[in-house]
Amino acid sequence: MGPPSRLNKKIFMKTNFYQGFDGEPSVSFSCETENSIDSIKIWEGYFDDLMSFFQINTQGNWDGLALYYHLHTGWYEHSNWIIPNLKSVIDKFRKLSIPEKKTQVIEIRNTLVKFLELAYINKLDVRIDYE
Repeated sequence: MGPPSRLNKKIFMKTNFYQGFDGEPSVSFSCETENSIDSIKIWEGYFDDLMSFFQINTQGNWDGLALYYHLHTGWYEHSNWIIPNLKSVIDKFRKLSIPEKKTQVIEIRNTLVKFLELAYINKLDVRIDYE
């Protein structure tokens, strides 16, 4: 288990979903407060699994983070890429339908939602990096 998030000392969450995958690609979500940088690091395989549960919208298009993911743009092209429309991203993650047997993916989704909500409440930018 990684160190607890400093965004809100009352909420402790696992922040490292990369352990055991050293040298393999990862996706990191981070935000900077006055005194620290908080982040969640996810092995690319887990992240791909999470993103596979997003569906196209009613107009037949990808939107939100799924659009950047499928076009391989955003964080794939620029480091410290800032998530646009954080509230919408939070809502889309919350609504993901993930089978119960995918416990690791559910844990990652729930952790990301908490992390993004705390950043949103504190009016912080959240950045994504692909390494």
